[in-house]
Amino acid sequence: MAACGAGPAGGAARNGGGADRVVAAGAGTVGRARRGAAGRAGGGGACGGGGGAVIEVRDLAFGWGDAPLFRGLSFDVPPGEALALLGPNGAGKSTILRLLAGLLRPRAGEVRLDGRPLWAFAPHERALRVAYVPQGIDPRLPFTVFETVLMGRYAHLRGRWEGDTDRAVVRRALRMMRLEAVAGRPMAEVSGGERQRALIAAALAQEAPVLLLDEPTTALDVRGRVEALLLIERLRREEGRTVVVVTHDIDLAARSCGRVVLLGAAAGPVVGSTEDVLRPERLAAAFGIAVRSFDLPEGAGRVFVPSYAGDREGDG
Repeated sequence: MAACGAGPAGGAARNGGGADRVVAAGAGTVGRARRGAAGRAGGGGACGGGGGAVIEVRDLAFGWGDAPLFRGLSFDVPPGEALALLGPNGAGKSTILRLLAGLLRPRAGEVRLDGRPLWAFAPHERALRVAYVPQGIDPRLPFTVFETVLMGRYAHLRGRWEGDTDRAVVRRALRMMRLEAVAGRPMAEVSGGERQRALIAAALAQEAPVLLLDEPTTALDVRGRVEALLLIERLRREEGRTVVVVTHDIDLAARSCGRVVLLGAAAGPVVGSTEDVLRPERLAAAFGIAVRSFDLPEGAGRVFVPSYAGDREGDG
């Protein structure tokens, strides 16, 4: 996914390893360093024309009250790719996702969807293109699991009752998330992990080409976490969906996403390929703790382990 750095407010800032660096709000400037092989992980997307990107973020700025959270943030997400918004709690990951979903308006900058400004879409048009999964839902709402998943079809119904096709889509989503056995139970009577899977199932039933996931594995057990990783891969490869996932799980980002926006470091967000961004020194700067990485046998990937020694030095 070709990432675009900040706009003209700052000059080029060199960042070793090829990732883009966007200088944090409060520093007074915004800079970027362009990767030498732009777009090699995602197949294109130059900074002006978008290169066919489904989502284009340009010079985005946001804050709460008088406190800026970030400014000058830019990146692209081409179709069928996955991007992780990775970082510690409070770094702005969920805020960025809500900006991509159209639930918040930026202070400055722009989000474009399929080449058009996000706010140019009517709500139902946006819902046909983008499905958003929040971190949770109030379990006291008087709906069953099936009814909750059926709500994902609202953009398709347009005032009519659900039909056989809608119910078939819901049943498929329930199967994909292993919820058939609890489909008739109230949301208040299922586990936190089952509620989270129901929200993901509702997004699948929405059948939008873009899926925005906010901490999808938080309430899931070990099996659920693995299935979430496999689901992201399946949606990309088999269905061509574009996925943006918020997480503080480094392994999820490494295994499921081709590109990463790493938040939380004092120097500002880093945007680049997963390989370039997930380096021990960058992870230590973002999370405030040393993180070591280990290669798995037979090319099965890498795992990331936080250090408990109290230092901030990663050994790669």
